[in-house]
Amino acid sequence: MTLMAAVLAMAAGCATRPVTPQISGYLVKELGHRQVFSKGRLIGYLRELEIQQPSAPVRYFRVETPSGGWVGNVDGYGRFYKCEPFREQPTDIGMYSMAEGLGRLFEIETPIRIVASTQTGGAAVDATGRDRRRDDFRHRDTSRGLD
Repeated sequence: MTLMAAVLAMAAGCATRPVTPQISGYLVKELGHRQVFSKGRLIGYLRELEIQQPSAPVRYFRVETPSGGWVGNVDGYGRFYKCEPFREQPTDIGMYSMAEGLGRLFEIETPIRIVASTQTGGAAVDATGRDRRRDDFRHRDTSRGLD
């Protein structure tokens, strides 16, 4: 019986609670907001975002349609990624100037005009990157490209 008591005592000492990992995302901060035009028509938005990672913040651009759908992303090196339905990962379409890459993402060949917003920067956005005040901007024309 002493052997049985020893085994039960050891088994009771080995019981542990399951470890639940701490899951939390990083804050995403909007640094800038621009409108993208072709032939005088608004074709989308270019949003400069920064993922607030403690080790090193990550800056990138998100390209959206006027209705807010994701067209793609641009990393800090100028590499363009196209978001396509039913694909888990965006497709790398190459490195271009901002205007040329936006034309390729929107699949248009006409000249692109980027208009910078005068929105006061620093708006924090949720994990999806959405800021409900997005359409409430005053804009100034910077036809020569990105400011």
